[in-house]
Amino acid sequence: MIMKNYFKPLIIIIAIFMVVVLLVNPHGNFPLNDDWVYGHTVQSLLYDHKLDFYEFTGPILIAQTFYGFIISFFTGFSYNFLRLSTLLFSISAVILLYLILEKNNVDKKINLFACLLFLFNPIFINTSFTFLTDIPFLFFYLFSLWQFSKYFKTLKNINLLGGLLAIVIAFFIRQNGILLLISLILIFLLSHKKVMFQKSFLTAILITTFFCALGYILFKNNINISEGQTHLLEKNLLKNACQWFFYSIQYLGLFSLPLLLIYQKNFFIKKIFFIILIFFIFLLSFNNLLGVNFPYNQNIINNFGLGPNTEVMSGTPPIIFTNTLKIIVNVLASLGGVFLILFFITNYKKILADTFLKFILINFILQLTLILVFISFDRYYLLLLPLIFILIVSTKTEKITNHDFILPITFLLLFAFFSVSLQRNYMDWNRIRSYFYQETTKNKFSYQIDGGYELNGQYTYDIMKKIPILIDLTRPWYINRLFPKNTREYMISFSELPNYKIVAEKEYYNYFLFKKIKLYLLKKIYY
Repeated sequence: MIMKNYFKPLIIIIAIFMVVVLLVNPHGNFPLNDDWVYGHTVQSLLYDHKLDFYEFTGPILIAQTFYGFIISFFTGFSYNFLRLSTLLFSISAVILLYLILEKNNVDKKINLFACLLFLFNPIFINTSFTFLTDIPFLFFYLFSLWQFSKYFKTLKNINLLGGLLAIVIAFFIRQNGILLLISLILIFLLSHKKVMFQKSFLTAILITTFFCALGYILFKNNINISEGQTHLLEKNLLKNACQWFFYSIQYLGLFSLPLLLIYQKNFFIKKIFFIILIFFIFLLSFNNLLGVNFPYNQNIINNFGLGPNTEVMSGTPPIIFTNTLKIIVNVLASLGGVFLILFFITNYKKILADTFLKFILINFILQLTLILVFISFDRYYLLLLPLIFILIVSTKTEKITNHDFILPITFLLLFAFFSVSLQRNYMDWNRIRSYFYQETTKNKFSYQIDGGYELNGQYTYDIMKKIPILIDLTRPWYINRLFPKNTREYMISFSELPNYKIVAEKEYYNYFLFKKIKLYLLKKIYY
């Protein structure tokens, strides 16, 4: 009976995830977002038997390239199978989060709720259906945290070895995995008197750090890759840090709000309520001062839904974030931001008293610092969310009633509807775009068709990458920078465009707006 109760939450998580996958429908042999950049490394290893990275790849994703190669070796190269592999990493990451939370003797309902809240996060849902580095990196990052949650209690070398191995793999997917090693060194310096670390602990960390650094240098000097845009320091560092700190409070506050609401009994006593009001007014005022509204950095979450839209394809899709919705979300994000700030203020002593929670906090601070000082995207917040959830759940001591879940579950359902419906929209219009592109290239050259950033990249970048950049302000950024010789005789578009006639149109159903939307294949009109 005890074993049955132990597995029940995991069964619920897996079942809900499978329903999400069926509703979204991952089918489609086409790249999404930057998939074509990362898919190229797999194809070059599979077909040319060499490691070849595009110059703007960004991270040295050696580990992801090798597991993609293994999958493709048996299945043939297909974004369908690469996408399925990411989905396996996704559900495994949520399970790992539950296993970490389960180590804290709190109500299992909170653990389950936190995992479902993470599962339905729009950034998590969107990146789960891609071959981006975010989800595989997240899996190995959480696996490492899970192993060290055990190690700090038992000091067993098997957990130390498992945690360090996961760090190495994570590092060779995205190099910010090195911050886990830095966190371990800091936790050793801060807690060696409290925790009787074995002599092998620091030695193993230093050897692992040396191995990662050596591997990075060797790969860096022997493969064709340069620093990507996402690794550039902002020129105006102080301004960027302040701006992104505000964004961080808003994004993380919004995404954590349903979980933080379970703590509302603590926050709404008279003295704290006054502080909440001051912080809340400040955040809203700062929002107006910046002159921006949520979504702030429109990469995954944008005005038109989930996933890149107008920045990767011509035309204008229907607006999702109307002015009314933006006001509502801004208010909720500011409220969540206040709750998050107060959570850290009121619980920092509990966090610092526990070695593992202190380790999580150090990780959080280091990863957040990277976001503040480098050019960043909203999807970088994905890694911070489980860290926050671990801290929140682990410091909850009061008894929780079913009544405490009423409002949080309402928000959870809203997150679920937003994420699943808009991810389905994202997949549907990409399926139509791919169909138009494949049909048109049967009779036309690929450089005559603007199929958008992803399809142009997949099929034409290799033949255009040595052509000088051609700046034409009437053309999208990706055409000017990456595909300068694309004639755009044919164009796939969200809407009708001047000087183009409709060759074909196809409908898909927008499940968020509850109406049918058209995608167009257009041909240039010559006068």
